[in-house]
Amino acid sequence: MDELRRGLRLCGGNVTRFVRDVDILLKDSSDWHAIAFAIFAFEELGRYKMLKDLQESTVEGSTVMVNQSCLRNHVYKQQVARGLMSPEETKLFDGSFWKALGGNFRDADTFASHQVRMDCMYVDLKNGKWDSGVPVNPELIRKFCASIISALNNLGGPF
Repeated sequence: MDELRRGLRLCGGNVTRFVRDVDILLKDSSDWHAIAFAIFAFEELGRYKMLKDLQESTVEGSTVMVNQSCLRNHVYKQQVARGLMSPEETKLFDGSFWKALGGNFRDADTFASHQVRMDCMYVDLKNGKWDSGVPVNPELIRKFCASIISALNNLGGPF
C-alpha cells in the first residue's frame, strides 16, 4: 500500500509538471508540443484515477495487484480521464473559428486524443506530403490544462 501511495504522489506530481511545461511551451509559441504535453498530462490524470480507484478498493496491509498493461495503454488512460471531464473541456480547437473568419481550412472541432498527440509530437509523411500538427487555439489548450488540474484536485491528494 505504501508503494501505491508513492505511485499516486509521483503520478499527481507528473500531471502538474506536464501542465507547467505546457505553459512554458505556449509562451514560446510551441503550440503543437504544448498540445502533446497537455495530452500527456491528460493520460497521467487517467493513470492517477486508476491508481486512486485501486487504493480505495484495497484493504490496508493487503497485497496490491496493478494491471500494468492498462497503465501503459495511452488510449485507455485517456478514456479513463475523459470520464472525469466534460467533452467540451477536452476541446483543443473550435472548428467554428474558421467559419467565422470566412475560411474553410477546417470546420471540425478537435478534441484530445492519442492521434492528436501523435500528430503534434512528430513529423509524418501523409499522402506523399510531410505534415506536423493540427489547428490549435492556445486559449483552449490553457482551459484543457485547467480542467485537468481541477479534475486532479477533485480526486484529492497526495501529489
